[in-house]
Amino acid sequence: GRGAAEVERLQGGERRVVGGGAGSARRRELKGVIGGKIDEWLRQNQGNIRTMRAKLGDVLWENHGYKSPGLNDLIEANAVKKAYHKALIIIHPDKVRQKGGSTDQCYIADRVFDQVRDAYKAMCEKEM
Repeated sequence: GRGAAEVERLQGGERRVVGGGAGSARRRELKGVIGGKIDEWLRQNQGNIRTMRAKLGDVLWENHGYKSPGLNDLIEANAVKKAYHKALIIIHPDKVRQKGGSTDQCYIADRVFDQVRDAYKAMCEKEM
C-alpha cells in the first residue's frame, strides 16, 4: 500500500512527485559544484576517449576504485576498448545505483557515462 505521507499528500491535492523535494534541491546544488568540475574535464578532453580515460579519476567520487591507465597504455584501439569496459563497471549509472551510490555519485555517473560512451563510439567509428 501507500505510506502515510504519500496518502496525506494525495488528499491535500499536491501533485508533487515523491522524492522530488530535497533530492531535487541537492541535484541543483551538485549541478553547480560537481557539474562545473565535469564541464572543465569535458572542455580539457574535447571528446578524446584516450585523455578522458586517463583523467577519469579526476571527476569521480572518493574511493571510486578506478585505476586510470596512462596515455601510453591507450595507444592501440584494443587497449582503449579494454579500458572502456573496465570503466563501465564503475561509472555505469545502473551499477552505481545497484551499489547504493549516493546522490553525488549517481549525478557524476549520469553525466560522465554519457560523455565517455559517446567518445568511445566516435573512436570506434574512426579506428575500428
